Amino acid sequence: MSRPSFTPFKVVTLAQDLSLDEVTTPLQRSSIFGRAGLVGHGGAGASSPSTPGSPNANKATIVSLELCDSHLYVGTSDGHIFHYTLERESAAEVDAPLKSHLNVKKFLGFGRRHVDAIIAVPTESKLVVLCDASANFFELDTLSQVPALVAQPVKAITCFCADRYTQSPMPMSFAKRRTLVSGHLGDMLELEKEISLPDGAIMMVRYESRICAADQHQYKLINIDNGLTIPLFPYDRTLQKPLAIVVSNGEYLLATATPQGLGLGLFISPNGEPIRGTLEWPAIPKSLAFHFPYVAALLHNNCIEIHNIFNQKRVQTITLPASSEPKFLVEATFEMELPMDKSASNGSIRLLVGCKETVLALRMDCLERQVDDLLELRSVEAAVQLAETMMQGQQHESTDAQRLKLSSLYQRAGLIYFKDTLFEEAFELFTKGEIESERLLKLFPDVAGSPSGSIPEVDDATSEWVSQQGTIDEIVSASLQRDYPDADPETLGSFRDALVGNAKEMLGKYLRHVRETAREGDKQKTLDTALLKLYVETDRKRLYQLLSSENCCDVQDAAKVLGEKERHYALSLLYEQKGMVEDAFALWLRMASNEVTDEDFPGLPLLVNHLTKSSNKELILKYSKRVLELDPQLAAQIFTTRTDELFSAEEILEQLRSDNAEAYRNVLEFMITNRGDTDEQRHTSLAMTYIEQVEACAMNDSLEELENEYRAHDPRPSFNAFLERRTDNLSRTYSKLLTFLTSSRYYSPSAVATKLNTYPGLHAANATVLAQTNKHEEALRILVLNLNDHATAEQYCLTKSAETTTSVDSRQAPQQLAGAATTTKKDDSLRRHLLFTLLQLYLESGERGGMIKYAVQLLNRHSLDFDVIKVLDIIPNHWSLDMLSGFLTSSMRRSLHSHRESHIVRALSRGDHFKVHTKLIEASQLLPPVYIPVDGVRCVVCGKVVSDPTVFARLPAGGIVHLHCNGTL
Repeated sequence: MSRPSFTPFKVVTLAQDLSLDEVTTPLQRSSIFGRAGLVGHGGAGASSPSTPGSPNANKATIVSLELCDSHLYVGTSDGHIFHYTLERESAAEVDAPLKSHLNVKKFLGFGRRHVDAIIAVPTESKLVVLCDASANFFELDTLSQVPALVAQPVKAITCFCADRYTQSPMPMSFAKRRTLVSGHLGDMLELEKEISLPDGAIMMVRYESRICAADQHQYKLINIDNGLTIPLFPYDRTLQKPLAIVVSNGEYLLATATPQGLGLGLFISPNGEPIRGTLEWPAIPKSLAFHFPYVAALLHNNCIEIHNIFNQKRVQTITLPASSEPKFLVEATFEMELPMDKSASNGSIRLLVGCKETVLALRMDCLERQVDDLLELRSVEAAVQLAETMMQGQQHESTDAQRLKLSSLYQRAGLIYFKDTLFEEAFELFTKGEIESERLLKLFPDVAGSPSGSIPEVDDATSEWVSQQGTIDEIVSASLQRDYPDADPETLGSFRDALVGNAKEMLGKYLRHVRETAREGDKQKTLDTALLKLYVETDRKRLYQLLSSENCCDVQDAAKVLGEKERHYALSLLYEQKGMVEDAFALWLRMASNEVTDEDFPGLPLLVNHLTKSSNKELILKYSKRVLELDPQLAAQIFTTRTDELFSAEEILEQLRSDNAEAYRNVLEFMITNRGDTDEQRHTSLAMTYIEQVEACAMNDSLEELENEYRAHDPRPSFNAFLERRTDNLSRTYSKLLTFLTSSRYYSPSAVATKLNTYPGLHAANATVLAQTNKHEEALRILVLNLNDHATAEQYCLTKSAETTTSVDSRQAPQQLAGAATTTKKDDSLRRHLLFTLLQLYLESGERGGMIKYAVQLLNRHSLDFDVIKVLDIIPNHWSLDMLSGFLTSSMRRSLHSHRESHIVRALSRGDHFKVHTKLIEASQLLPPVYIPVDGVRCVVCGKVVSDPTVFARLPAGGIVHLHCNGTL
């Protein structure tokens, strides 16, 4: 079953079966006033200049019409004007003809001449009538002629026009054969300007100072202010008569034809440029008229086609009965409002249809009614477009009133889209209409329901429309039943889920849009709580964004929803944002200990981070103990990463010493490593904890096995480098101990040594502590004989001897250590002593452990640091010369190098002396000569006489001194 069509216009009868008397053209003309006759309503008046039955009698027809509110003026082909009064009340029934009463019937006195045009000027109570090529002026009510002193008839004109958009005084223009006369009709007719119009005009329409006219061949635009004429386009007079109307804000619609005989309507701007689109008709129209926002065209097939000027679409076609013989369509100066009741308008009449003996009108429903009709027909897009068009045309209404009307329309249209499950289109209209979120939430009971509060009821039209829609589940069910009546349950279930999901996505999008501008507390609370309920099922990312930021969610309602959905992490964020810190901490701890689970929970570091930032001492101590049980290393960060002074160092250590050794150790590490703490007791305590940790690890992994594995390496790195490459707990812990004992200078070596004695097997650690007390030989002996760590032993000799040099990495190869620099003679002496001690240890061991190889390598790498004579005294006699060749060669090269270097230095010094001496002589030669009198001068130092040839010197100030006296200055 098809839907009913949209019909903004309905045909009504204004006057029918008019008694148009037969008149005979008079043989002689008399004056206008002598020929004029008046016929009063309901009574006889002056006789017409013709009598029925005359030989020249001919039936008159309607040729012109004008409507001014409830006053209808009919011009006939025999020179008469009829004035009717229409009864508004008779328009209660849409299809019923209006009742009319004839007030005056006037014969103009121009013979059987057509009354070509009538224009009413109600502000001046005048009627302008074109008849017999002259414009005459009459009173509106009585149709009596206006005295010539007030308005002199304008004769010999081809056409005339008025700017109906300017009422008082009304601008008017009269086209004569070669000129255009313009003026204003107010209390008097004032013709103000005459411009040349060579081709004349047979049709004109006017808006302000622009006239759209047509001559015998083409359309044109005329600017009255400057007299300029703009040619538009030609037309074929054999196919059509020129038609043009004013449509809106100075725009014109002109009719033309295609070569195939189709009618085209072109929109032209005040500057003569084509705008908008094009109207199309199946044939060239007889007449055109405009009733905002529609253009009506009367066609030769007795049809009237209605087009919307904004989208150029045809909205209605009206077929008139052939018996009515419609001849023309005309636009009234002042439309007639038709009341429906005391508070609303039922429409208006502006367009008149002139038939042979009947006057019809196109009754247009008010635009609000049209919009409602379109919405009833579910033509939402057309309704919205029409409403927006209506607002553009109703400039008399205030902006607020227009906004409220449009807002209501957008909301209603959006609800229609929503009911049709077109959620994206609904969102656009809801946004434009700014529908209250509370009303929209009524469609989603699961989102809107609240145990701690309810959505306020708003009693208005929108709320009624919302109530009529039902819930989202009902809407989706009805849609599926309508569109998929034969679908199986599984398919329907998937479709239902998809549609409900789309609806909730649209709701969330709209609520976010409203939330950006919402400022009221209650409204913000409703929005945020509704968004939380939406996100908890569909969008976890947005859920966490909402809860992590400032929000106004209802805590009781939100907590219940999040708890039911097992969103424990989201609930903890809600507690945190609302200042319920302890509740959040407790929930985080439950999730960390797996009492409750949530895959989104980031873990225990979250609680640690918040405890670190907290200033509640009691709360920190309470939850730090629980964290210590779960992760001691993380628990230490609660105290080590704090930026305030809430806890003193001693207070922290005292708290952790008894609670957890690992956390205690981590705090000590932080204090020493990050804060640079130099307290001896803390350094010693950290060393002790490291030793205990190593021993705890060594219970499962034997230290002896570790050292044996180290000795099996070839080439063998330093022992610490070996540990760092391993991943087992014992190696990592032992490496940390060695690194600390090597780098720290603040622990007590005696206390650490005592501790180490209780744990035998920590050879590397013992050697490191002995080194701190400068027991070099003992340290080297452990490294060489017990541990076989030759790299560390050699490094030890180099680094211990350099008090001001940079520490050398133990992981470097011995070849790289050979070139380590020294800075003082004391360093050189100690280095040579340590290296010689190491050599002695190698030689004492003999062949055991391959020590001879290491002894030879030591000699070759540090040949410059060994005294050859001492080395030769201690090496075994059975060593071959070939074993020592590298060492001896290097030593001899060193001696020869030193000898030659001394000669070179001496020669360079002598050369520099000669250069300086030469420059001195050259400089003295540049000085001017010094003349000494015959009797000499006295030395400024000793006072004795200086005379030639005594050797002397001259001071910068000019004084003369003996050369030996100059040396005393």
